[in-house]
Amino acid sequence: MVVALPSMASDLQVSLATGQWVTSGFALASALIMPLSAYLIHGISTKRLYMTSLIITIIGLLISAVAQSFVFLIGGRVIQAASGAILGAMAQVILLTVYPKEQHGSVMGWYGMAIGFAPVIAPTISGILMDLYSWRSVFVVCAVLMALSWICAMFVFDNFLPTKLEKFDIASFTLSAFAFGGITLGVGNLTNYGILDPFCYIPSAIGIATLLWFTKRQLSLSVPLLDLKLLTNRTYALATISVVIQNFLMQGSGLLTPTLVQTVYNCTATETGIFMIVPCIVFAMMSPVAGKIYDKFGMRILYSVSSVILFLMLAAMAVATEETPLFVVLIIYAVRNASLAMLMMPLITWGMSALPKEQIAQGTAVMNTFKNVAGAIGSAVIIGFMAFVTQLTADSPHAIMYGFNGAFGFSAAISMIMVVIAFFFIKRENYTQK
Repeated sequence: MVVALPSMASDLQVSLATGQWVTSGFALASALIMPLSAYLIHGISTKRLYMTSLIITIIGLLISAVAQSFVFLIGGRVIQAASGAILGAMAQVILLTVYPKEQHGSVMGWYGMAIGFAPVIAPTISGILMDLYSWRSVFVVCAVLMALSWICAMFVFDNFLPTKLEKFDIASFTLSAFAFGGITLGVGNLTNYGILDPFCYIPSAIGIATLLWFTKRQLSLSVPLLDLKLLTNRTYALATISVVIQNFLMQGSGLLTPTLVQTVYNCTATETGIFMIVPCIVFAMMSPVAGKIYDKFGMRILYSVSSVILFLMLAAMAVATEETPLFVVLIIYAVRNASLAMLMMPLITWGMSALPKEQIAQGTAVMNTFKNVAGAIGSAVIIGFMAFVTQLTADSPHAIMYGFNGAFGFSAAISMIMVVIAFFFIKRENYTQK
């Protein structure tokens, strides 16, 4: 989607700030469905849930492929997100349940590499398809691949997790939808309407008020939809906060560089896809390395070094100009990806290692819910900040570049929170899993 976004927004006649909802809307829908993940994983057999989720994904892809308006495109993406959230949660729960704790770092590193390798070829294929056909062909190809995955799953997938019937609290699910949906929608509307517009402050106010109500209800239920009491565990809470910030930056700043390459350097979609190959390979290859480092040395080295590198790379892009060679941008983006890979799976593994095995599904649901909301907000806020700075400097011939500089600078400032957490808020002994 990062490669397809400029063409998609132009074709459907929406601004780039509105078009980013293709990604942030996906993340928001994932966040809305994520509270259900623990209930579904415990209540439905693993194979049935997996294959049903694949079918739902295919339906969403086909809707997006034929969408004639931006609203229908978002509808298809929401359907994809609903199933994708379940698939992602299942993967983490299965791996962390099947393997012993001393192997969690390594196995999650390999899982991270699997996730990382997908973007190695996907942006390139996406760019080629768009240049030859249109952005719609991207969804068609994905639907075919998911159909092949479904056929394979019929023969190779098994029921890995035990099932048990739990009470489903409809009221909690409804509150969670209004809470997370309201906050994300309100923040996302900042760019198009401004903070004083009702489309911004009304959804935000409803979201915050409902979130407080939702939190109070979860803390009072014997079987909550989201077990927020897990956040009283210091290690898990710090890991969750860190994952939230990391995903905010990964989703938000991840849209900036491909858009920069197309708008400032005038690269085609295919060229942009090729540009992203090396950074994505770096991300994929660093994931298992990070897992091995985590298993051997714990979280301290990974967290402190990677957070500093992430800050430096974002700060470097904040001072880049139109004269900055494209290969320099490529190197910065690749190193940024390396730092994110060194943080992503180890942080999740570190947080989950603090929980007993029977709480891993709930721990995954809580962490992924907040992570996905952060991703949706990150895309909206960072792209919105770019649009704001561009408008502010509209009289300058460098306005577009200033917009990117401002967005990267804002991202760098947010990344400093992780640096502070790494060096001042985590006790020395809490950096290790032992």
